[in-house]
Amino acid sequence: MKERLKKLRSALNLNQQQFSSAINISRSAVAGYETGTINIPDRTIVDICRVFNVNELWLRTGSGEMFRQETNVEVELAHQVGRLIKSDDDFTKRLVLEYLKLPPELKTAFEEFVDKLYQEHKKE
Repeated sequence: MKERLKKLRSALNLNQQQFSSAINISRSAVAGYETGTINIPDRTIVDICRVFNVNELWLRTGSGEMFRQETNVEVELAHQVGRLIKSDDDFTKRLVLEYLKLPPELKTAFEEFVDKLYQEHKKE
């Protein structure tokens, strides 16, 4: 699994620090996983698959495709999240995190607000 983890990180174009930050573990843990000195806990495997849209069977066994099948929206989202993780844009990072914590009714209100802003911007 250590080689697949390295291959995944390379495919995502992330260094160990960026990769570890995205899944809330230490850089040294990633280094240990990649050298094989530390076994990857199941929880970390699940987090890697969730955050990076990785096919869990591929990560565990090497069978199948590296990434799960995605829609165009998911592909664009994954690309933009990868760029955001590597950026110094702390405001956008906080904005996304706080949005994800909102209850459904506030997410709806936020979506309406953003749609209104977008429509006003298009008029200019």
